[in-house]
Amino acid sequence: MAAVEVSCPVLLIRCRDYTVIAFPCDQMFTSHSPPTSVDGVRPSDLATLAAIGPDAHSPQLSGVLSKLQELVNLFSPSLTSPHSLPPLRSLPEQATKAALRLQHTQEEWKLVLLFVRLDQLCACEHQQALSAVDEMTKTVDEALRLLQSQLKKTIVSVALWDGDKRQCTCSEQVEARLLRAMQTHALQTSLADLLERNKWFDREDFSVVLQDSPLLRETPTDSAESLSDSHHTDKLLVQTWINLLQPKLDSPTAEETALPCPSEIRPFLRTHTNSYLKESHDFSLEVEAITGTDMPCADFSPSPSVPRSVHELRPGDVKVVAAMGDSLTGRRSSISCQAGNGVGSNPNNLLDVLNQYRGLSWSIGGDHSLPNVTTLPNILKYFNPGLKGFSVGTGRETSPQASLNQAVAGATSQSLQKQVRALVERMKNDSRINITEDWKLITVFIGGNDMCDFCKNSLKYSVKTYITNVMETLDYLHKEVPRTLVNLVEPLHIAPLREMHLDPSLKCPTWLVNILCPCVILPKENSAALEQLNALNRNYQIALHQLVESGRYDTRQDFSVVVQPFFREIVVPKLADGRPDRSFFSPDCFHLSQKAQTMMARSLWNNMLEPLGNKTTKQDFMADVALKCPTKASPYLRTYNNSDYMYAGPPPTTGPITVNHIPTSVHRLRPADITVVAALGDAATAGVAAKAKNLFDLSKRYRGVAWSIGGDASLETVTTIPNILKKFNQKLLGFSLGQLALRKGFNMAEPGAKSADIRAQAEALITALKKNKEVNFEQDWKLVTVFVGEMDLCNYCLDQYNLTARRFSRNLEEALELLYQSRQN
Repeated sequence: MAAVEVSCPVLLIRCRDYTVIAFPCDQMFTSHSPPTSVDGVRPSDLATLAAIGPDAHSPQLSGVLSKLQELVNLFSPSLTSPHSLPPLRSLPEQATKAALRLQHTQEEWKLVLLFVRLDQLCACEHQQALSAVDEMTKTVDEALRLLQSQLKKTIVSVALWDGDKRQCTCSEQVEARLLRAMQTHALQTSLADLLERNKWFDREDFSVVLQDSPLLRETPTDSAESLSDSHHTDKLLVQTWINLLQPKLDSPTAEETALPCPSEIRPFLRTHTNSYLKESHDFSLEVEAITGTDMPCADFSPSPSVPRSVHELRPGDVKVVAAMGDSLTGRRSSISCQAGNGVGSNPNNLLDVLNQYRGLSWSIGGDHSLPNVTTLPNILKYFNPGLKGFSVGTGRETSPQASLNQAVAGATSQSLQKQVRALVERMKNDSRINITEDWKLITVFIGGNDMCDFCKNSLKYSVKTYITNVMETLDYLHKEVPRTLVNLVEPLHIAPLREMHLDPSLKCPTWLVNILCPCVILPKENSAALEQLNALNRNYQIALHQLVESGRYDTRQDFSVVVQPFFREIVVPKLADGRPDRSFFSPDCFHLSQKAQTMMARSLWNNMLEPLGNKTTKQDFMADVALKCPTKASPYLRTYNNSDYMYAGPPPTTGPITVNHIPTSVHRLRPADITVVAALGDAATAGVAAKAKNLFDLSKRYRGVAWSIGGDASLETVTTIPNILKKFNQKLLGFSLGQLALRKGFNMAEPGAKSADIRAQAEALITALKKNKEVNFEQDWKLVTVFVGEMDLCNYCLDQYNLTARRFSRNLEEALELLYQSRQN
């Protein structure tokens, strides 16, 4: 069986976690006689493989097609593939040309791949997206009708391809990503419906099948090894091949990463008829009609007079509500938040998730009333019918109906500063609000999207960055908005929401959530990446508590921040058979439905009435939670003061270890003992091109940010050895600042320097140290960093006599000896 043992280097696939050998199949399972039905065609029966739709300049798709041809050729050695068609204006034109080229193959079985290019869809708004999906569906319909009318013995496999080009840019890139993802799924669903309506699988010699999921590039992460284009191509090949074969009888898994082989039981190319799997769009959800809540409280009275202290604030005293945050409870799993994306979505209309149902948002929506829609404002309306600030209807944060709901779809903590300024401006410009006298309740819920993107940029979404963003936002509120109680809601425990994407029977569009929240969905079970996500999640929650318990926001009586922890743990709702209940989620299995938001609003309200130290910390979506009521003994919204709660204070920090005497031995030297820093070396130490933004900057010396000697700014923004040492000794001398030579300090490094130049630099350093009046040459401890050798290596091939390892060692020895002897001179 020489064909089985063919070595095909092009098909040697090595992806991140797996390797696929050239031809892994032990048997061909060829047809005993030419098939008469399209549902019985095997890879070995194919005579022609053709493609419609790919851009001739798309290297990745060309690579997939080339490797696919070689793979199919192993099953069918006589396979032919027409040359790619020149790029034309439309799919129907390409379909017409392809049909003409294939006329001479009418008695042979053909596989035609029709690629629908997603990069040609350009939409930055919801209505544009709907129109674009409709137009593209019509175009594909026309192309398929042409192929059906002209070809026999043909399987057409339709696949969505996320092309190499991007033809449009949207001003809001975060929302553009959400829009693009939802639009992709909407097109996938629309094409599936098109195939069902037209019954293009009723003929014995012609069938059209839609591939299960679009061909998308993998999201890069900074924690994984960088994948080359060839690796991406190989993964797309595996996905394409899996989609072309009959699906396995056992449930497919997300771990499917190897080239599968046709089996004796299921040896055919996939068609609608011979595939037992139902498409995901057939999975319908039952709409939960009851989203209202009974109000059990009897006493809704405010304080006898307007309270002066936030610690004596009753629900009836609140006149204004506001909110900031994102649209997803943590881009890591699923949930809609203040922006209200998907809350009121038709359960089978995924593109409807793009609508921002702000009037239904759990923490700030004010549509209808509590018996119909459960939100925090609708609860508070019982205590104060004149409540202001809640959002109604649909719209973006800039719309009038958004009111004081300034949450932004897809926002991370980085965007809070923009939100808080917009919020305060709206408050000050609203004639209905007296910003000085009215008591305000502001809910802040952020962090989900930070976790969703953490694996792509761990520094940008670190705990320190997250809490700094939150702190700056609360600082601004504390400064600008008196008479305010802030609900600071912990980011939800996001990892359990992965359960929605671990059960194939739920038909959740996991590929879609991989776009929206890759860092939550992509990690494997029990992996280091998943552990890192959980640790980040917990540390976000802990950091919020540490910030508030530092007492930073309790310096006056009219302002306080309370952490509401009901999302610290979550219990994913389950059906009677143990599977997750999709009715709590929007169609994307990512955002939370209105049914889930009902539970969230109840939990937030109850948290507000629970004393600090005894708050509910678990959101059980299956529990029947009733609203709590203020009591005569405890009529107030709870703060640390009226809860008799003692803050833990700021977290302990270990300060720099200092000593009261100057050590006489270098072996007893501590960081705080170092008074002077200096450096010798080449371009790296001179800071050449360290902050270059164009070719003209490549020769500039940015000494102030040089790793071993720069002293620009502080450690929080510029990481250098001197900036670290400044934490131990604020009187440190010698570091470089900026670019000017006059401010280079004791940085003697020169671009292009070789080891032979270090002695001269050492001499210059000794002279500079002795001349400097701020330096006590005999008593001050000095740290000198020497880094050289790059130019010796770069020029070794040109001067092998003078740039040997022996000469290098000798040059450094002479420089160090000079420094050593200087203490005696």
